[in-house]
Amino acid sequence: MEVFQPTMIQHVNFQLGHIAFLQLPAMFVMVLVLLVIGFVFKSLFKFIIYLIAFVFLVVVGLKVIGFLWSILFMY
Repeated sequence: MEVFQPTMIQHVNFQLGHIAFLQLPAMFVMVLVLLVIGFVFKSLFKFIIYLIAFVFLVVVGLKVIGFLWSILFMY
């Protein structure tokens, strides 16, 4: 079973990375739409900046969780 453990870790990491990679274009389109709305309604500009910061934090958070997950299952 110990022989298969590293391949399992690589498979989980690949899946996490693949899911995040697939979500990026959707996030980019969403941000673009919100920017257009922001140009139409100037008052939403601050909200959009906060939302972009939030999305960025979520993406970084997912990467960190994936990294910690791989460390957790190393031992």
